[in-house]
Amino acid sequence: MRKPLTALASLALAAGLLSGCGGGSGSSSAYCDDLKADKAQFSSMTGADAGKLGDAFAALHKLAKEAPDAVADEWKTIDDAITAIEDAMNKAGLSADDLAGLQSGQLPKNVDMSALQELGPKLQTFGTQMAQASEAIAKDAKDNCGITISTS
Repeated sequence: MRKPLTALASLALAAGLLSGCGGGSGSSSAYCDDLKADKAQFSSMTGADAGKLGDAFAALHKLAKEAPDAVADEWKTIDDAITAIEDAMNKAGLSADDLAGLQSGQLPKNVDMSALQELGPKLQTFGTQMAQASEAIAKDAKDNCGITISTS
């Protein structure tokens, strides 16, 4: 029962950490400014910050909408995965705020465990897809903004 929850929290936080490497509003300067700000925000997150996941997801959705053409497809991959994770969490009766409690073994009332267990295989697929997209976003960040982002 805890394995899918742990995997969900880990993947989501990994997405946040990986996502610090993208964004922009069309111009190179704005893209780099967003990149720097988000890198700092996500770099400060740790596994103990599962309660901040909702904010991280919101920032990722915003970055995906603002992504420059060079990395738009990669951002769509990340955004689609995060949307699917959010949808699965909603279906299971979990919010991002619930994840902090889950880390300490507190299962919220009315959680649909069967829906939650369906998440495990999806998370593995998303992890691979998001890692590949993040690598491309990180390369673009370095090439176009001179910012080095760690995707590991």
